[in-house]
Order: sequence, then C-alpha cells, then structure tokens
Amino acid sequence: ADEFDKVDLRCSQNYSWAYQNSTSETFVRETFSRDAQRDMGMPYARSRYYHLYINGQYWGLYQTEERPDADFAATYLDGKSGDWDCIKTTTPGYTTTASDGTFDAFYALHNLAINQGFSGAYSNNYWRARGLNPDGTANTNYPAYLDQDNLIAFMLTAYYTGDPDSPISIWGDGGLGMPNNMYGLFNRANPSGFKWIRHDAEHSLGANGGYTVTCDTTYAGTNLTAQAKFNPGTLHQRLCEHPDYRMRFADLVRKHLYDNGALTPTNAQRRFRSRMSEIDTAIIGESARWGRGKTRDATWLPACNAVLNTYLSQRRDIIVNHFRNHGWYPRLDVPSYSTNNAALPSGHVLRITATNTFYYTADGSDPRLSGGGINPAAVAVIRPPAWTDET
Repeated sequence: ADEFDKVDLRCSQNYSWAYQNSTSETFVRETFSRDAQRDMGMPYARSRYYHLYINGQYWGLYQTEERPDADFAATYLDGKSGDWDCIKTTTPGYTTTASDGTFDAFYALHNLAINQGFSGAYSNNYWRARGLNPDGTANTNYPAYLDQDNLIAFMLTAYYTGDPDSPISIWGDGGLGMPNNMYGLFNRANPSGFKWIRHDAEHSLGANGGYTVTCDTTYAGTNLTAQAKFNPGTLHQRLCEHPDYRMRFADLVRKHLYDNGALTPTNAQRRFRSRMSEIDTAIIGESARWGRGKTRDATWLPACNAVLNTYLSQRRDIIVNHFRNHGWYPRLDVPSYSTNNAALPSGHVLRITATNTFYYTADGSDPRLSGGGINPAAVAVIRPPAWTDET
C-alpha cells in the first residue's frame, strides 16, 4: 500500500533502554514475529524503522506498523472496509472489542468451539466451521469461520517465539491468563475464515527470562472459554480435539519448521539478521539519546547474538518436543527428500530417506483420508528388514 488512513508509530517499551534500562533490547523482536507470518505466506502487518524528531529534537529509533483493521483488510485481502469485522483486545481490562463491524461471526465461532466442541457428537463442527460438509464439499449454509492454515501459522509463530503476552497474556487475571494483543479479521460478505495477525511481541524470543509458552492448558480459569475472553489460542486447543485438525497441524509443523521452512534455525536466523542489518548504524543514535551507557557493541550486539546463537538455534527442537508431548506431532520420523518444493526435470533421481513403511500418491491428493484411512490411490512403499535407512 502507498496510502494509509492511519498507521501506528511504535517505540520500544518493555526491555528498552529508555524505559527499563535493559540489556536485553534488540529492537528486532517485534518485527521478527510479524515477518515470520509473511514468510509463512500469511497476511501480516508491515513495518519499517525510522529516526523520530519532535520539534527538531531527536527522539530515538521508532518503527511504523500497519494497523490490521478493516481498512488494512480491504487493502490487502478483498472487499470493502465495510465488509470486515475487526476483533481485537483493548486495555485497560484486557477486553475484547469489535473495533470494526460486529461480533456475530466471532460469537458464532465461540459457540461452535466452546459450547459444542469438535469431538464426539460434535465432531462435524470441524467441517462446519470451515464452511464444509463432512465429505469436504462446500456448504453455502455454513459461513466459513475457520481458516485453519492461517490459525495454525499464527499459533506456530506464538509458540515458536515463546510469546507470553499474545494471544494469551500470563499477566492477566491473576496469572490465569487473559487475551491480549489480538487482531482477527473476518469478511462478512465473503466469509473465508478469520485471519489472525501478529501484533505486539516485545516479550518474545527469550526476553522474558526464557519463558517458553507451551501448548498446554495450564490457564485453568474458565475466563478463557467465556465469550468475552475467547481467543485464537483457546480455539486452537479446542480444535486439537479433532484428529484431522491435529494432522493438518502436524503437516504444517513439518512444512514450516523443517526442510526450507520459515521457522528452521537457518531461515529464522536469516530473518533476524535482516532486520539487524537495517538498524546496524541507526542503533547508535538510539544509544546516544536513551542509552545511559548502553552501546551498539557492548549491549545491542550481545543481546542480538544471544537470540541468534542460543534461542533461534535451539527453539525448533524444543517446541517440536512440546508438540510431541501433547500428541500434536508424531514421534515417528517422517520421510525426507533430497530436494524439496521444486519441480524436478525428467530423469532426476529423488532420494527419499525413510525408516518405516510410507505411502505416496502421484496425483497430489493426500495419502491419508479424513479419519485416518488410506487413500485408495496411494502406493505403499514397504520397508523390508534388509533395507538401509536410505533406499
């Protein structure tokens, strides 16, 4: 976009030199989380860095962030701004508001997820929330409230970055957890599921003492299932009742955290370094204005290197182990390929590494049917005892 009705100009607050005189400030955590959504192919709020002057006085290093509201949705997605709901949390009180549009779709999704659920007699709600019949065909009587790939990518960024303040804040409601920093966009005229947008993430990537936001349900209070406190984190946990959603979650974990995915250690470090390079010299101005002894070389670089060399180098394996402990990702190693996500020329040898029997299809369909059955079109590659691990 080259024209905006509004844009947010953000300073660095928690862990900043100006406010807390912290040695953990990187000025990159915020943009990293949003950029990760971009690299996972999802809508995201764009940001740039700026030097800010107020009446000629230098005020430090700031960043713009597009505000993910109805105008944002109309610009980057489809329709008119009047077609869109924007569901967000506001303070004080950590309350959920519809800053644009209505609560109707959000409350309808809450009813499916919380008052009914996605298991047992209500297992078909998984399909209904996506606007589908149980056989996967479209049902025009069911508005699509759930874009599951968007929700999963959003939650993967929250889990991967270890964010204790979004979409659930550990500091709300006496430690029981409250929704925070939440933006959800829904098109009433052409429903295609809520689009969840990462927003505020300064506590992430180990800033808060290395706190690891896991996928458990330790937020024991009923507040997170109440209509006014409903959020994408609670929605995701409820959806994990359904085996097809868990399988899709596992598929996207594999896609985004392995091979050449957006959240592999190498690509995560590359993304972080890219933002570091933008402010490599600009940080000197921030140091002069607010540093109180903090400098680029002695303070900023060590803080960034701690994220690069400790957090990002380890996080993938840590969080996948959490997913396995919750039954959201298999303990069995999946087949890997010598070439990923590329069209191969005729005669090219694709090498598959596997330790167990696996299935594949040649028509692009999923070898696994809904419910766990084997696709009749799938071909089994059975691993005999004499195989090596690479055959």
